[in-house]
Amino acid sequence: MTYQEFTGQIENFDGQYDKDINESTYFSFPIRPILEAEGKLADNAKRSIAYFSMEYGLAPSIYNSFQLNRPDEREEQIFKHQVFSNYWLSDYVFKINIQKCWISPFIAAASAVLAGDTVKSIADLGLSVVALGILWNKGYFKQNFWYKYGQVPEELSWDPHSYPGLVPLKNRIRITTKQGDLILRLWKYYVYSYDKKHVVPLVLMDSNLATTMNISVN
Repeated sequence: MTYQEFTGQIENFDGQYDKDINESTYFSFPIRPILEAEGKLADNAKRSIAYFSMEYGLAPSIYNSFQLNRPDEREEQIFKHQVFSNYWLSDYVFKINIQKCWISPFIAAASAVLAGDTVKSIADLGLSVVALGILWNKGYFKQNFWYKYGQVPEELSWDPHSYPGLVPLKNRIRITTKQGDLILRLWKYYVYSYDKKHVVPLVLMDSNLATTMNISVN
């Protein structure tokens, strides 16, 4: 796949993502592995595999963190964690503050961690695989613990358009059900190998679309 073919698939590339994606880099990572992986998946002569999971635990704040070159206006989307126990005296002495952790909107359960580790291992092995899942717009919360009251949940919101490494595709998918047609927007995220020489594309399906919008389905 060429660079022009790749960027031509991205919705609102000009003005939205052209500062983070160029012919050399993808959110500060080398773009060549992405073009090679996409080319293999599109080649009918090559055998590829699809991997499905409801969620993916990828911990992008720790493992291969993408960088934004455009202004970051997502202050509400940065976690300010505190790691502490239920023993207040120990917390006073040993409490650890983590002031910048990207939200991981792909994870909520232990099975997601397994799926994320599987995809990372696939990338390390350089296999031709595409991972598929769901883009969840709601349902997650910040989890804090206090020695007096236990868990203190805090609702969070996140904007997929501002998430480092995540891009929307132009194509839409229509699925016919007994309740009517379901229209899906597709997003892509790339899981790099430890040496950044290979990637696994992660396709996330999103049904959170305005019913009045003009949709072209391919």
